[in-house]
Amino acid sequence: MINTVKNINMGSGAGATPSVLLVEKTHAELRALQLASGLEAGRKYKLTDFITKHNVMNGNNILPEVLTAEYGEPLILTASSQTAFYERVESVYGIDVIHYDINDDKCEDGITPRPGSITYRRNINGVETYYDFRSVRFRRWRVNTSVIPTWVSGGTYNQDDFVIHNSILYICLMNVTGEVTVPASAGKNYTPICYVGALTATKTPYISAYNTTMIIGSAYDVFKNIPIDSTQYMDYYTCSGIQYASESSDVMMDIKIEKFVVMGAKRLNNIVLLDNLSYTTFGNTFGVSCHAMTFIKNTFNNTFGSGCYNFLCSTNFRGNMVKQGYNNTFFADTSDNLFNGIYNCIFGSCTCNQFNSNNIGHAIMTGIRDCVINAHITHWVIGSWLKYLTVEAGCELLEGTIYMYQPPITAFVYTAVSKRMILDTGGFVKMQYLNADGTFALIDPLT
Repeated sequence: MINTVKNINMGSGAGATPSVLLVEKTHAELRALQLASGLEAGRKYKLTDFITKHNVMNGNNILPEVLTAEYGEPLILTASSQTAFYERVESVYGIDVIHYDINDDKCEDGITPRPGSITYRRNINGVETYYDFRSVRFRRWRVNTSVIPTWVSGGTYNQDDFVIHNSILYICLMNVTGEVTVPASAGKNYTPICYVGALTATKTPYISAYNTTMIIGSAYDVFKNIPIDSTQYMDYYTCSGIQYASESSDVMMDIKIEKFVVMGAKRLNNIVLLDNLSYTTFGNTFGVSCHAMTFIKNTFNNTFGSGCYNFLCSTNFRGNMVKQGYNNTFFADTSDNLFNGIYNCIFGSCTCNQFNSNNIGHAIMTGIRDCVINAHITHWVIGSWLKYLTVEAGCELLEGTIYMYQPPITAFVYTAVSKRMILDTGGFVKMQYLNADGTFALIDPLT
């Protein structure tokens, strides 16, 4: 075996560090030298053929297809002994902090060979992951619009039906017959879920981390599946441009994604943050079980605890702490919230709220804000504006759908522990306005 050796000048003149011999080898050659106890402690070795390879992820499931980075990245390894290397390595291209495992020579499927893997990377802007965020790409599929009807004026739709209007996918909050107001203006009837039109510089229809169905919350069912077209997809980097899927970690800041482990094996988190504007995605921390999440534009100052996954967040989602939440859709202008123990949620225009443990199945649309709610709430549907609501800890709201109806409800404070805000007898109660004594005036349950 012939070694390729180069002199690396580490300085000159009085007190300079002497030249260091850099040995160039392929991954196969280095592994053979390692297994033969042939490494020289302190010696630097240039890994000439390193390139990131990984399986395509479907949620947190592994697909057979393998993606290879667009470019190779030679790494400088330092031997710590005759049989091992230090974890930290250097890239010939930049100053990122990089950890590398020469022994991790199989992709996630345990079959496909690769020349080791980068196990940690951090750049000078504080983007930090336990995989190679500059090369790993996560696939995003688009909604199968061919099986979803286009909204028509005067049409009839059932609760939890999907409809499309002006390239936006909506879910019906209630049975709708003869509605002539477009979904964007009929907040009491529809909640927007995601954009499904053509790819542009600021909008992408490629949003699902799953290739068959995307699970969301709904007005009645705990789960609702959006059909996905498995043949239509784009591969995005963790920090990526929206339209061209360019690696954009150098225009995002302070993003930390914790190591994701499934059944003792490290998995790729499958999180993408899409933004074409400099430094408008920053300050996000994703917990150890966060995965299969898509964030589109203006996402910052968020903390996601362990157990968070299947998020779809589009535009201005900021300042939140979310723990133990999953299958959530936050579409437009959701900010300054604290969510604990929630899942299957859809929020539109939701501002300055606090929802604590045991908040389940929220479908919230159009300007609910300045609310404090603490316990025992399930299967919400809120249409139109609701302001300054306070429901103190210990109150009991019965299971079933709570539907807030126009005109707006303002400055409601619910403090009596023994009362019920809504008496749900199996139908869906529609709540219209507040009486002078602080109670609600209810109209007949919806059928």
